[in-house]
Amino acid sequence: MKRLMLGLAALALPMVMSGSALAAAVAADDDPHSPPFVNPSKGAAKVEAVFVLDSTGSMGGLIEGAKNKIWAIAQAILSGEPKPEVRFGLISYRDKGDEYVTKVFDLNADIDAVYKDLRTFQANGGGDTPEHVSLALTEAVTKMSWSKDEKTLRLIFLVGDAPPHTDYQDGFDYKKAIKMAVEKDIRVNTVQCGSAADTCAVWKEIAEGGKGEFAAILQSGGVRMVETPMDGKIGELSRKLGGTAVAYGGAGARKGAEDKALMLADMPAGALAERAGYAREASKAEAPAAAGRAWGFGSWDLVAAIEAKTVKLEDVKEADLPEDMKKMSADERKTHIDKKLAERKAIQDELTKLSKERDEFITKKLKEEGKPTKDAFDARVLEMLKKQAEAKGIKY
Repeated sequence: MKRLMLGLAALALPMVMSGSALAAAVAADDDPHSPPFVNPSKGAAKVEAVFVLDSTGSMGGLIEGAKNKIWAIAQAILSGEPKPEVRFGLISYRDKGDEYVTKVFDLNADIDAVYKDLRTFQANGGGDTPEHVSLALTEAVTKMSWSKDEKTLRLIFLVGDAPPHTDYQDGFDYKKAIKMAVEKDIRVNTVQCGSAADTCAVWKEIAEGGKGEFAAILQSGGVRMVETPMDGKIGELSRKLGGTAVAYGGAGARKGAEDKALMLADMPAGALAERAGYAREASKAEAPAAAGRAWGFGSWDLVAAIEAKTVKLEDVKEADLPEDMKKMSADERKTHIDKKLAERKAIQDELTKLSKERDEFITKKLKEEGKPTKDAFDARVLEMLKKQAEAKGIKY
C-alpha cells in the first residue's frame, strides 16, 4: 500500500508543482503569504470544535468513520447564517502504559490539515477499562488556541467508551477541567460509544457540568458512507484540480505542494467526494476572487494568490517562480496563469455540479432504505452543535 501511495504521489507531484518547480532552488526559505481557509464571514461568526477521541483498540470503527466525515461536519457547520469561520482541534488519548497518553493537534481552519492529522489516529492499546480522560479534557481546555471574543461558539466533543481514571495522583481531574471550560465559555459535550453503565454515568455528569449535551451511539459510531456513481469522477477531477496549481516562493511552497499531492493521492474516493461537498459550501462564503482557498489551495499556490488579488504576477520575484516560468516572457507568464485559472474554474464548476448530484443521490438512497442515521456520530455532533449555535446568533 505504501509503495502504491508513493507511486500515485509521484504522478500527482508534477501536476501540482508545475514543470520542474519541485527541484528548483528558490531564494526565500519561508512562505510569506496568507494561509488558506480565511474566515468566510469576515468575523461575523466563528465555530471552534475540539474532538477529544479515545483511541484505544475498541474505538476503531468510530475513528475510521470520523476520518471520512470530517468534511461533511465542516460543510454542515458552514450552512449556518451568518456563515461561520470553522476551526477544528483534535486530541487522541489513551492511558498510562500505552504507546502514548495524549496527542494534541491545535485548532486549525485548514480542513485538509485537520484530515491529515486525523489520518494519523489509529485505534490501539487499552486493555483495562478506564482511560486518562482527565488529562485529555484538561489539555482540550488549556492547550488549544481558543478565541477569546464573545461571538465565538467554543465546543468540546468528548468521544469514548470508557470512564476516567480517578485513582491517579497526578493533579489531573475531569471535574476541574469542566470548571475551567465553563469559565472560558467552552461547552463540553459527550458522545458515548457503546452502552457501558459506568461510562454513561460519568459522561452525563461531564455534559451537565460542562453546559453541553450527552448522546449515546453504537460502539462502531454508526457512520454510514454511501457509495455513489459520482464518487469516481469526483475523485478524478479532484486530483486533476491539483494540477492547476503553480507552487512558488520558498521551502514552504514546496512543502505545501508535496503535502497536497500526497494527501490527494492517498485519499479514498468517498473522502474526496466529501471534501468536494465541503469545498462547494465553503466557496459560497468566499468572495468569487478568493474561492480557490475554499478548494484547498494554500499560500504556496501562485494561481490562488492571483485569483484572490493578494499578489500581482508582475510583482513576483523571478527567484520565487518555478523553473519553467523563469524561462517565459512576461506575456507568456500571464498566458500560462490565465490558462490555469480557466482550467481551474471549469473543473470547480463540474465538481460543484457532481457534488450536488451526489448529495441528492445519497438523500434518496437513505430514504429508500429507511435506515435511520440520526444516531450516527456525525449526526449527533451536528445536532448538538446546531442547538448550541443559537446562543451565538448562528441559525441553521
